[in-house]
Amino acid sequence: MTMAKLIWVAVHAVMGIALLVACKKTGALIKNLLICSVLGLLALTLVVSTAGYTQLNLEFNPYTITTSVILGLPGVIMMLLLNLLFH
Repeated sequence: MTMAKLIWVAVHAVMGIALLVACKKTGALIKNLLICSVLGLLALTLVVSTAGYTQLNLEFNPYTITTSVILGLPGVIMMLLLNLLFH
């Protein structure tokens, strides 16, 4: 496994655990996860649809969709930052 993939997996794991802990503390776990997932997919769709104007190169693939559904808006922002960092 390359170093970039190892960093990618570690960041996803930490953010996913933090998200579950935060949702659990609020008491509305299912509702919050659903809202977070929808907002993540909308953010990813917005980034992909404006890629021609903004020059941000995220694509719809299983990894980006899974990240945006599980981590939501912070996951999309993280993918953008990692994309800028590694490209």
